[in-house]
Amino acid sequence: SRAGFGNLFFAQKEPLNEKLTVPGHTGGGWAQTPELTIWNQSSSVLGWTCGNLGGTALDVAKFIWGLLGPDAAVLPRETVEEMKGFRPLDIGWAAGFIQYGTGLMIESVRFTPGRPPMAPDWGTYMGHGGDTFGFLSEQGIVSGLNASVSIVAASDTDLGLVSRNVFCRMIKIAAKVITGTTLFFPCLGEEDVVVV
Repeated sequence: SRAGFGNLFFAQKEPLNEKLTVPGHTGGGWAQTPELTIWNQSSSVLGWTCGNLGGTALDVAKFIWGLLGPDAAVLPRETVEEMKGFRPLDIGWAAGFIQYGTGLMIESVRFTPGRPPMAPDWGTYMGHGGDTFGFLSEQGIVSGLNASVSIVAASDTDLGLVSRNVFCRMIKIAAKVITGTTLFFPCLGEEDVVVV
């Protein structure tokens, strides 16, 4: 049921400013594009599978919970279990960094050389990231927190901003506040900061 997912939409070819509430900004990113505001372009410039679901971060988090949470109802349980046939990527841009299933990933905010992320390790989450022209996002069910989260940035210039910085710090703070667990792994831009 779509009830409870707010105003999620799947962009196809309409002008972005018909749906977006804030513009995106590009100025490098993985494509090394020139600085540009992403606002009135056709939504066809986005990444299709990595950037065409739109809505508020809260609506996306609700969708992820509805897809992967304990009472998931977006897809039949058997379909979701098939989507969870994870294996480490061994070639390409994310070789060794991501476990990929069918439209789902297991990612981690921390890097362990020679070992792909594994749930239920702290710092891992199951969902899907979005890395597209002018925007970055990460969303998923976070191991150890029993929660779904979506974090979005209206910029693609710092590829580590969402996953290795903001998402990482959110996990460390939430672990301390919700479970009383102090996590000892560094987030991007910090030494081994401990939340007390």
